[in-house]
Amino acid sequence: LVVGVNQFVSGLGAQQGQLEFVRSRAEALRDDKTLQRLNEIGRPPLSSTNELQLQALVDRYGGLFHRRPSFAMAMIEGSLRGYAAPWDIPAYIRANEVSLAAMEKEINALDLAKTVRSVKVPIAFMLGRHDRQLEANQAADYFEALVATQKRLIWFEGSAHNIPFEEPDRFMAELKAAVKEIGG
Repeated sequence: LVVGVNQFVSGLGAQQGQLEFVRSRAEALRDDKTLQRLNEIGRPPLSSTNELQLQALVDRYGGLFHRRPSFAMAMIEGSLRGYAAPWDIPAYIRANEVSLAAMEKEINALDLAKTVRSVKVPIAFMLGRHDRQLEANQAADYFEALVATQKRLIWFEGSAHNIPFEEPDRFMAELKAAVKEIGG
């Protein structure tokens, strides 16, 4: 069983979706400062630095979190469950930034719709309805075209990109159900 949470499909497609989302929101709100910033960021393919700046704008407009949870509570809960200590978080964030920069060329070239049209395992995609970080609708289109032994698409209507933080109980229930239904 392969479970894709907020499935990444295309590097350039994700960047284009982010740009379109932010531009649409900024135009609707007459946010000239953000529109100017988008022009400075440029068009895909973006450098990892410009992509991080674009992602911050996506976050500002609700495409990363639909309902932002309490980060203090998330850190406390994560620590209690043994996931990470609060003092480790900055290192994880930095590691993510370094990894994205190192893989920039590969990420920009990735297009699963062209390179992976079938898999020989069951799959489940969990998508946040409001995800504009990786454009959930692109992932849903890819899911429909992808050939697999079994498939299950699960929409999280109250989430954007961070499903496990926005709908943690439902996320765990759906993950267990997917494993039981198509992974067992």
